[in-house]
Amino acid sequence: MCLKQCWVILFCVALAAPAAAQFYKYKDREGNVRFTDDLSQVPESQQSGATSYEQSESRPEELPASGKPEESKDAVAKTQEEAKLKQDWLALEEKKKQLDTERKALMDRRAALEKTKNIRKTRTQEFAYNKEVTKLNDELLAFEKRMNEFNAEVESNNQRIKEAEKNRLEQIKPAPPPVD
Repeated sequence: MCLKQCWVILFCVALAAPAAAQFYKYKDREGNVRFTDDLSQVPESQQSGATSYEQSESRPEELPASGKPEESKDAVAKTQEEAKLKQDWLALEEKKKQLDTERKALMDRRAALEKTKNIRKTRTQEFAYNKEVTKLNDELLAFEKRMNEFNAEVESNNQRIKEAEKNRLEQIKPAPPPVD
């Protein structure tokens, strides 16, 4: 039984090894640089001079190509910043849903008050109506203040996203020209 488990583990480890591919670089008749993974596709006259390359797929958790730990820390910091921006965006989306629900409730109350505007018959009813209108106006002012604060948060978040995108684009280096 133990031997069987060892074989299964050994098999799994062998499958987990990185995949490797070999490809060749050569120039065609027009002088264009070509790549292929099949040596038989390289013209016979260039097969001896065809440059062979090994490429392997690496796991994402490995260090960057330069192997410098600082770059890895920078990548982690960038990933954390992106996660924070996404989390903030999701929080703003949730807050917007809540504000939209509150706005709809306020507008429904306003419409209901409008319907009862001309139905009042006594001073007591008119006093109660005016009190409700005043209360609704106060709630609308408070809602407007919360909306302005929300809009300021959205603008701040948008600025942070623009800065992050600008920094990300500055980090992208143009590809070097092809070597003949």
